[in-house]
Amino acid sequence: MFLLNRNASHRRPLDPIDAETLGVAGADTVERFLSHRDNHRMTPLHALPALASEFGLGAIHIKDEGFRLGLGSFKALG
Repeated sequence: MFLLNRNASHRRPLDPIDAETLGVAGADTVERFLSHRDNHRMTPLHALPALASEFGLGAIHIKDEGFRLGLGSFKALG
């Protein structure tokens, strides 16, 4: 099922203060912070070839956040 995002703010540029945190610069800051953790590593991707075929797509991949920083859930990161 495909649902369109009908929120009025969809695709509008971020406010400058939000862009500092959520934009490219914010991602760089987070990456530097996390690089100091011994257990920080790239999040593994898993291919779903049968699902991709069912939808006529070349590939579908999902992120496996289950082991991220030993927390068992990405939601624990806040």
